[in-house]
Amino acid sequence: MGAKGSYLNGVIKNKGIVDEIGNIAEEGVRIVIGEIGKKLNPFPEEGFIYGKVSDYEVYDEGYSFFVDIINDEMIYYDNQLFEGNKDDFNMFFYFMVIDTYNKNVIEKLKKRLDKEYYLFKISAYKEDNTHNDNLELTIGKIYFCASPMSVKKYVIEITDQISNYEERELPHDIYIDDKLKFQDAVEENFRFSQKEIKSLKINHIGEGHNSYFELDTGERMFFDVGYTRSYKKDKSHVRSNFKFQEYNGVFLSHWDIDHYFAITLSKTKEILSIPWVAPSHVNTVNLKRLCYLIYICSHKKIFLVENNMSGQIYSNNWLSIFKGNGANKNNSGLVLFIKGSKKVVSLGDLDYKYLDLTQLPFFEVDYLVVPHHGAEMDGSNPFTAKAGAKAIIPVGYNSIRYGHPRRKTIMDLNRNGFEIHRTDWQGELKINF
Repeated sequence: MGAKGSYLNGVIKNKGIVDEIGNIAEEGVRIVIGEIGKKLNPFPEEGFIYGKVSDYEVYDEGYSFFVDIINDEMIYYDNQLFEGNKDDFNMFFYFMVIDTYNKNVIEKLKKRLDKEYYLFKISAYKEDNTHNDNLELTIGKIYFCASPMSVKKYVIEITDQISNYEERELPHDIYIDDKLKFQDAVEENFRFSQKEIKSLKINHIGEGHNSYFELDTGERMFFDVGYTRSYKKDKSHVRSNFKFQEYNGVFLSHWDIDHYFAITLSKTKEILSIPWVAPSHVNTVNLKRLCYLIYICSHKKIFLVENNMSGQIYSNNWLSIFKGNGANKNNSGLVLFIKGSKKVVSLGDLDYKYLDLTQLPFFEVDYLVVPHHGAEMDGSNPFTAKAGAKAIIPVGYNSIRYGHPRRKTIMDLNRNGFEIHRTDWQGELKINF
């Protein structure tokens, strides 16, 4: 691992490309990163950072890569956290998004999805003429999210150097691999079988998913805590005033950032101090840090469902929780079936083909929360519309040309009898039971 201060040329400066999310700063305005940011130095003047490609998506002829990143200061911070040497820890996320058509860069990054490359070094360069013809260079946007959220562009080069960072492991008691144990854990922590569903609200937060259901006791449970990464352009309803202290639990469909990004809006630890239920597909530095903080703050009330479990994993008279039978994080995600005076299915990003149709509690629905922002999905939609049924598509502005929702998806939903409700056009929607 390189010593601090021995790094290559650094961040692009004085080019008017600094963006700040949250305070919606104009070009050239100084980034505000808060006290934790000052300690962790997320935007160094010079430096290597270390990265792991966690996912990618294809758009037109290009690719959008999501890279989990860390620097020397954060490695020290995480060591202190996992070894229990400090009590005062802050939540933060540090990642890079690389949108590129460059075939050399695409191939290099795709290779790094291999587990052989745990953390590799990324060099950042000043913008000058000596690098203009270097086919290995591209633009990367670095996000540092610790309330406020800040973004900065770099010219970067993916190097062949691998770091010797020791991957941290989460405590074993976080994981659940047995359906009976999971049913017991949900009942012990939420007592759903003794309560009734009152409402479900799908928030408009841009290109992401964020919803909550409310019980007759007044308790609220998130199903996904997503938020846009394009705050300024998305024209989403401002959610910086989320009152996280009013929520009693989090159910996460899967670990895509657009399904949990709203927690970066929290300046306190309330969102970490309530029980969490999520799939076990936790494979990045950011997610392991987050899960360990939840483990500490919630007094071990985090339950990660192992991939050997699929189909129906919890049920009572009004709620069924299913888990997809796919291998990747989208298709091994959690799905909610809610049955009251209305029937609702909310699918996260799960492709229809990864639902075990033999176990579904119902097929005819009043509301379908469409998976993956209306992208084209593998498998045919098994759900049919009751009279007046709506298909809700959580969607918003995205700088990448994903084309969400897809025309084919809309047509298929219409053929199944659904009226379309797009959150970017029609806003949030509340369902009362």
